[in-house]
Amino acid sequence: MREFGGPEVLEPAELAVPEPRDGEVLIEVARAGINFADTHTTSNSYVRKATLPLVPGVEVAGTIVGSGERVVALTWDGGYAEYATARREHVFPIAHGIDDGTALALLIQGTTANPIFIPNVGKAIGSTVNSRITVSLTCSCANTFSRVGS
Repeated sequence: MREFGGPEVLEPAELAVPEPRDGEVLIEVARAGINFADTHTTSNSYVRKATLPLVPGVEVAGTIVGSGERVVALTWDGGYAEYATARREHVFPIAHGIDDGTALALLIQGTTANPIFIPNVGKAIGSTVNSRITVSLTCSCANTFSRVGS
């Protein structure tokens, strides 16, 4: 992006592949999330102010260049490109059998919904169902996002 605004200011551009810094990995992006933060970052109305030029995109699913490991990652910016970098501690493997879109949806939206949804479900329909859903979501997230390099 060369100017802030809505979707109309997004345009394709040829960019160099980013060089990962110490503690970062390079990811070939298969999918990028579109989040609340992205929609506000592009208009520079988010809490964290952006600077131009900007490649938006705070989360991606893809493969680590060199290892081929399928991962989801928080990039903080740059996720709308073909390649993005992310700090190693913000990179999580995608479990076998989980598609990129599902893993990507769990990264921010799933972890946001879990603490909001679980306490309210328990109040509405009973603690037995609440416990089962909590265990199911916790196991699902743990299986999907066991830390890279741990």
